[in-house]
Amino acid sequence: MRMMGWTFLKGVFLVGLVSTSFASDEQEASDGAPTYHMRTGARAHGPLQQQHDMILSDLEAILRECGLKEGMTVWDVGCGTGTLTRLLAEKVGPTGHVYALDFSAAQLDVARVAVQEDGHTNVTFVQHDLTQSFAIKEDQKGDFLVSRFVLMHLEDPKAALSRMRDYVKKGGACLLMEPDNSRNSLARPCEEAQSFRRALLEVGEKAGLDYSLGARLGRLCEGVWQVKSVHEKWYQNDAAGTQKLWRARLEEMEEKLLTSRMATQEQIDGWHHMIDNLSSKEEGWYSSALLYYVHGVKE
Repeated sequence: MRMMGWTFLKGVFLVGLVSTSFASDEQEASDGAPTYHMRTGARAHGPLQQQHDMILSDLEAILRECGLKEGMTVWDVGCGTGTLTRLLAEKVGPTGHVYALDFSAAQLDVARVAVQEDGHTNVTFVQHDLTQSFAIKEDQKGDFLVSRFVLMHLEDPKAALSRMRDYVKKGGACLLMEPDNSRNSLARPCEEAQSFRRALLEVGEKAGLDYSLGARLGRLCEGVWQVKSVHEKWYQNDAAGTQKLWRARLEEMEEKLLTSRMATQEQIDGWHHMIDNLSSKEEGWYSSALLYYVHGVKE
């Protein structure tokens, strides 16, 4: 395994939510997996799109480096609202195909509309809980699999990696992406910003999220995927971008913070005020985030 440290500043054939050739009714996931505490559906799309846009140029380069090309069959595991699905559909072209899998019907509804608006005709949506197995026909196995910000939500990510392996052919590749939020930083922190960041980490960890999984992702793949490379990449966000993302995150978590008594209304009001004032910060990066990319191959 080789470690690469890169720093950067910066027709649709819809077979229904679950194709009967993939899973039985008993295997279909509910729309509320217990380990997933983020918003789903249309309300989740804004933050997910912003995160996607921030890493887009690097992601396209890494996908090329890992061998993604036109005509391939690709699995987008944990597709969410389809931000990555749309990119993959474009890259594999009309002769390729994308299977977009997510546990949430609400997420898939948003993704389906976005794919239709793009005019892609090479996507099949699959509703399924990744913590459960299902049989995949040989002609549905992929040449490539992509998973982003998924394993951090699962109680047993190693088992999920083994299930993902079944989605690709022998010799097929994967690109896995997970963060290490424990190492995120602020360029010009104030007490409100620091307390807000701590609160978000705490509420996520109590819900079972593993915010430092990215740093262990390569090791987790051992014995499942043959790891070819690990990319460690820092992303830096300006004050305006930080403001947009934090505002969405606070709206998403506000009720949980209050009901769990992890924050008072006064603290939350202070965080809203702090976020509103981020637009007045000087130019330059304000917050940074660390993301790990692992490229593996099924032997």
